[in-house]
Amino acid sequence: MTHQHNRTCAACRQRPAWAARWICVPCYLALREDLHGLVGDYRWLGECMVLLPPSWRTSSIRAFRTETPIPFDARMSLQRDRITETLAYWARMVVEAKRPRPWPPHDVTVEATAPWLTTQLGWIVRQEAAGDFDREIRGLRVDTDRVAPRELEWRSLPLPCPRCGQLALSHNGGLVACRRGGCGHAMTLGEYHQLEDEIAAALAERRQAQDA
Repeated sequence: MTHQHNRTCAACRQRPAWAARWICVPCYLALREDLHGLVGDYRWLGECMVLLPPSWRTSSIRAFRTETPIPFDARMSLQRDRITETLAYWARMVVEAKRPRPWPPHDVTVEATAPWLTTQLGWIVRQEAAGDFDREIRGLRVDTDRVAPRELEWRSLPLPCPRCGQLALSHNGGLVACRRGGCGHAMTLGEYHQLEDEIAAALAERRQAQDA
């Protein structure tokens, strides 16, 4: 392949590309960081995907008999699959196209493919597909932050738990759970808002009865 030395970076499309490569130095460094960050993103999605309340114990008989469903976010599971499949695809592309052919990663897990692709990055950025690779990796990180923002934290809610009556409800994103020693009851944030409406309606009805 004949290298062109006056091309624009295929990633940012603003700065000049770095020597015989297809992307600039800042984009190259950011790409290395994004590949490293995908390992943490994958683990973070796994932690957020099933947000079990503290009282849930999968090893106990009660866990299998409880009426409380496991709160599961399919979007996070799909994003984990996307990360795995995208990295595995690019690893295959490198193995098939690079000469001499490198040893492939020892498995297709994110923990294996992301570091392996980092070791091959010097070759990848010299290929015309470097811009596509950068956009896909960056897109995975952006989508992960959209699906599971890092600033998610448990925030206390004022209403009592509809099951045990304790003031132990808090929410993390779309999940509401009876925590801090509560019964472990879980619901969606929408169901909590419905509970708010029901309590407000009951209070209004009580006031009307008292005023009558």
